[in-house]
Amino acid sequence: MRDISNLGPREWKAIAAQAEDEEDLALAATALDHLLKQNARDDILLARLFRVYSNGGQRQKALQLAESAFADGVRGRRLTSMYILSDFTSYNLPNCLDDIEAKLALFRHNPAVEGRAAMAYAWHGDVDRALDHARVAIARADEAATADMIRLMLARRVYQLSHRDAADRICRMGRQSPDLRPAILFDRLLVRTGNVANDATTHQLFRQLLAMDDFPRRTELVAQHIDFRWRLNGPSPALLDEIDQHLASGPRQDIIPLTLMKLSMAMQLGDEVLALQTLRSQPELARKASACLPVARLLRDHGTGTDAPVDPEVAAYASLYDELADSEAVLRKRLGNPDVTCAVVGNSSCEIGRGHGGQIDAHDEVVRFNRFDTSPPFDRDYGSRTTILVRVGNDRPEIGLNLPLNTLVVISSGSILYRGRSWRAALRMRDEGHQLCVFPQRFHTQLSKMVIGSPSSGLSFVHLLKALRGTLRREDFFGFAFVDQIGSQAKSAHYFEAAKPSAVHQWDRELEIFNAMFDDGAPCD
Repeated sequence: MRDISNLGPREWKAIAAQAEDEEDLALAATALDHLLKQNARDDILLARLFRVYSNGGQRQKALQLAESAFADGVRGRRLTSMYILSDFTSYNLPNCLDDIEAKLALFRHNPAVEGRAAMAYAWHGDVDRALDHARVAIARADEAATADMIRLMLARRVYQLSHRDAADRICRMGRQSPDLRPAILFDRLLVRTGNVANDATTHQLFRQLLAMDDFPRRTELVAQHIDFRWRLNGPSPALLDEIDQHLASGPRQDIIPLTLMKLSMAMQLGDEVLALQTLRSQPELARKASACLPVARLLRDHGTGTDAPVDPEVAAYASLYDELADSEAVLRKRLGNPDVTCAVVGNSSCEIGRGHGGQIDAHDEVVRFNRFDTSPPFDRDYGSRTTILVRVGNDRPEIGLNLPLNTLVVISSGSILYRGRSWRAALRMRDEGHQLCVFPQRFHTQLSKMVIGSPSSGLSFVHLLKALRGTLRREDFFGFAFVDQIGSQAKSAHYFEAAKPSAVHQWDRELEIFNAMFDDGAPCD
C-alpha cells in the first residue's frame, strides 16, 4: 500500500480527483480533509467534501461541515447551494423541520439556512413561511450572484411542489427596479422550462424575451428555446436553422453550449458531415466528450483534426454511444415477445395490503422505476425481484448503482443520448455489468404530444411496451394510480416514503392515456 503520510498538496489534489471519479468515497474524504487543512475556507473544497459525505450516506456529517464553515463566516455559493438542497437531494424533507428550527436559532439570517428552511416549509405546504424565509435568504446574500442563485433554485423547487404563484413571487423578490423586469421574466421562464411546463405562460415568456433584441442573455435564451422544443418534439431542421441564425447574427460570447447543440442535433438527424464540420469549427468542443457522447463518437472515428492524439477515455464514451444508439433494437428483442411475461411495478401506495409480491416475482421480467424499496415488509406487496430499471435522465447518479448484475437500465428522457449530461455514472454502471438503453425518441415524441408536456417514467414505459407488443394485459401492472397523490385527500407519491408528486407531469391526463392503453389491441405507433 502506498505511504500517504507525507504527501504534499499537489499529490493530495490528484488523489482526491481520482478517488471522486472512482467513487472511492473514503479516500476522497481523506484527501479533501487534508487539503482543507491548508485552506479551511475554500468553497470548492468544502462543497466537494460535502458531496462526498452526502453520497456516502453521511448526511449529518455533511451538514456539520457546512455549519462549521458558516460559523467561521464562509458564504461560498457552492456550499450554500448544496446546503439548501441537502434535504431535497437526500429525500429528507419530511423529517427535517426540527433540525431546521434549531439551526435558524443558531444561525440568524444566514442565507443558506434560510434557503433550506424555505425549501422545507414549501414541501410541508406552509407557503407563507416558505416565502418569508426565501425573502430573507435572498436579501442576506453577500453577493448579487449568490442572491440570483438562491432565487432561481428556490423558485424551481417551489414550482415543482405545485406552488406556482409562490414561485413567481420568489422570482420577483429583491427586484423592484423596472430595469430588472427582463431578469424576472427570464427566471420565470427558466423555472418553467426546468419543470417542462408546456403551457401558454411558457410560450408567452419565450415570445416576450425573444422580441427583446437587446436582452443581455440572448444566447442562453435561444439555447433554452431550442432545448425546450427539442425535448418535447424531437430534433428538426427548423431547430438547426434557428441555431445557425443566432450564430450568424447574435453575440459571439458563450456560444459553446449552442454549438454543442448543433453538433448533437445534426448527429441525431443523421447528418454526420455537418456534425464533424461543427466540431472542426470549434475545436474546444473536443473537451466535451464525457458530457456529449456524439463528440466522443466523432473523435474516435475521425480524430481531433490536429496532431494531438485522442484521449483513451474517449473510446469508452464512444463505445457507450454505439450501444445506446442501438437501444430500440435491444428493447424490442428483450420486450417485444408477448410470451415473455412482464410485471410493471409503479411506486403508488395503492398496492399496500394486497399481497401481490409473489405474483409480481413470478413474471419473467420485473420492471421498476427510479427509487423503490423491495425490502421487508414492502416485498410482500411489491415483490423483491428487479430485472429492468427505468429512470429519468436527470435523476441522481447513485440510483441504480446497487442493482443486481445484468439489470437492464432504461433512461427515459427524450433525446437524452444527444442532449448534454454527465455520463460518468452510466459508464460505471455499464462497466459493472449492467446493460443500458435510452428511451427511443420517436416514442417519446408521440407521448409528449399526447400528454402536451413531459410524460412520467411510468407512462413512458407503458407506452413503449404497448408499441413493442401491440397489446397489454392489465393484470401485469401494479402500483399505478396516478391521481391518488393529488387533491385534498392526496396520499404519498411513493409507497415506501412520504413524497410529493412532481408538478412536471399532468397526472389526470396520464391516467386517461394509461387506461386507454387497454381499450383495444391497436399498437400506439
